[in-house]
Amino acid sequence: MRLSTACDQCKARKVKCDGLQPCSHCVRRKNPDCRYTRAAKRPRVESPGTPRPQSEGALQPRDLGRPLMLSSSPTAQARLNRPESINEEDETAVPRDSRLLRDAQGKLMFIGDCAPLSFLQTVRQLITTFVDADAFATQGHDALLEQTESMMQSLGVVVNSSQLPASLLQSTLSNFIAVTSGLLDVGNFEEISLRITNWINRTERQDDMLSAVNYLILAIGLQSRNEQLSSGYFHQALRIALINLTIDTSPLTVQAFLLVAVHMLRSCQPNGAFLYLGLAARASYSIGMHRAEINARFDEETQLQRERLYKSLKIFDLFVSMSLGRPPALYDIDCSVPYKVSNYRGMEHVDLLDDVIQILLVVETIVEEVYSRRKISLQLTRQISQRLKDWAASRMQRLSTLVASAGSPHSLPYAVGACQALSTYYYAVMLLSKPFLMYEAYKVLESSNKGHQISSGSTGRRALADGCVDAACGLVDMVCKLTQSNTIPHRMPLIVSWLFTSSLVLGVALTAGFGRIMERYLVGAISALEYFAKYDAQATQYSLIARSLLSIGMEYLQRQELNERLARGKASSELFGLPIESYKNSADDSNKRLVAAAPPIMTENVIGNDSIATSAFAVENWEDFDISALGDMIDSSQDLFGTLNMFPRSDAHIEFDC
Repeated sequence: MRLSTACDQCKARKVKCDGLQPCSHCVRRKNPDCRYTRAAKRPRVESPGTPRPQSEGALQPRDLGRPLMLSSSPTAQARLNRPESINEEDETAVPRDSRLLRDAQGKLMFIGDCAPLSFLQTVRQLITTFVDADAFATQGHDALLEQTESMMQSLGVVVNSSQLPASLLQSTLSNFIAVTSGLLDVGNFEEISLRITNWINRTERQDDMLSAVNYLILAIGLQSRNEQLSSGYFHQALRIALINLTIDTSPLTVQAFLLVAVHMLRSCQPNGAFLYLGLAARASYSIGMHRAEINARFDEETQLQRERLYKSLKIFDLFVSMSLGRPPALYDIDCSVPYKVSNYRGMEHVDLLDDVIQILLVVETIVEEVYSRRKISLQLTRQISQRLKDWAASRMQRLSTLVASAGSPHSLPYAVGACQALSTYYYAVMLLSKPFLMYEAYKVLESSNKGHQISSGSTGRRALADGCVDAACGLVDMVCKLTQSNTIPHRMPLIVSWLFTSSLVLGVALTAGFGRIMERYLVGAISALEYFAKYDAQATQYSLIARSLLSIGMEYLQRQELNERLARGKASSELFGLPIESYKNSADDSNKRLVAAAPPIMTENVIGNDSIATSAFAVENWEDFDISALGDMIDSSQDLFGTLNMFPRSDAHIEFDC
């Protein structure tokens, strides 16, 4: 008997469904959620004379230029600037990938469309649909994740600055300057060193905001060096800051809660960082730091300090909101601080804070104009890609030179800041072009599963997909040079987040046949993530996911090559009687080694549509393609967000967020 409905898993795998809840197929595969999604309504047939709204149009392959390649050739530039036959306002949709994720304690955390972890779920759907439905098995306990101390266990610890040996003060401050380079400006090394030295030498110290700021600077500088003392300083500073929050709001209040957020980010507590950044933002509004005319009432030095502090707050606000996919705390409606005006004054001028904020503003545009609206047009793609090219043309050479000079302690802060700026640039390219990468990957994997050959013509969307892959390779290559020389600090949340996105892009590219060289870059990404994982629990998780993608991709490619070899081997067997079982045995042994070498990607308790609705992609023309099918295809009346256990090892007792 043929049923009129089937669950989403059975639809995706094209198997019979008994219509039960849960169905027998999902019970056998231990699928935690068997969901039935209603079929979309058929579009209303319009008469030939009915005008079609512009928003319903879609990009044609022949009409897309190549705006996102890292090097702009004359041919690519000509293709980008040529006249188009379609309306440049025609738009196509982008995926809705929002999720509710569970941390190690089972607490729910919202992750929005543009977040790297949301991209992970899109990749997960692609892999389980076309490559291996059992690729995302769960795992048990891992002692590597038992390194983040519980906040509640440390609240009673009381420390003072005299516990820091004088010999460690200078190295602690140097480390603070290095890890915050390009992201935060609360003074240069000489200013901070003089201020903290005088503060330590005081016979009596008050529990004021200045003390909180100094404790936080020491706490951040001591991370990865003396975790116990760093934790003690942090909780002492947090206690002082909360007590003085409403007593006397000043720039020190903004500094204190901004530094609290920085410390929590570097301690794998993104939710807490997000909340305290909100406090810092409100404190800045309460003293008029967002208004240029208010800042101008102070002397020139104070005015500059207030503006650079506001820029620092804007940078971290953008980074945290983008990495979590959440709305920012700062808005430009009433802001007159000229942070959008670049301070670039030639190749010899170094202002890493300006370099980072200018590229983050481009990323902000991508999030607002593409992911928030879930539409992207050819004209918008050109505009954003031109901004990326302009940024790279004016800053890439200088920043690359700074990254290459990371050998000496004096140049380390400049190298780290330049690396963070360039990493954000590469991420901006990936963020803009990854929907096209997923589209190309879908077409390749679907055709491969059906036994069809797909042409590798140089279409517009393929150029955008190549740009995404090239950006991932560029980021991995740059970061690997720093990790291999053991010069970059181990706790770098911005670099780790963008590096994880690169590993996902490379995993998709490897599986979708973008070249075996992707294996080398993916191995490099894993190596870099493992470098940061020594003191970063999230980097540990990310490296395991990347290893799993490498294993899945290589196993899939081996199966494809084996099938091709067996098909050709039949002819040899018919001619000479050669046995072909050796191919099968060799492939089985290789697959076993691959599976043993890398753990599976961890996930459990997934609620929502677990597979891509293949009917949304089974189209011949680009104009019929709905890229929103890359995300969860759920009716608006249903639950919009799936639930994924981001760190499923509930027995690890880790505080990832507060």
